[in-house]
Amino acid sequence: MLSDCLKCWDTPCSCGWEYKDYKPNNLSVFIAKIVQYRAKQEAIEIIATALDLVATNTNFIEKNNELGN
Repeated sequence: MLSDCLKCWDTPCSCGWEYKDYKPNNLSVFIAKIVQYRAKQEAIEIIATALDLVATNTNFIEKNNELGN
């Protein structure tokens, strides 16, 4: 995205709001592109750390939550 995010006002978005409607495959490709210039093992470690953060994050908004629509 090349414009300010409506939630964090960062360019590019750093809170994830701008990417909330990306299809899962498109988001996966986007994430892979972000880490593609790292060494392969480092990219794997970054993604593994992200998975750990997802697993422990208690701030997820469920799609059926009014804030998630």
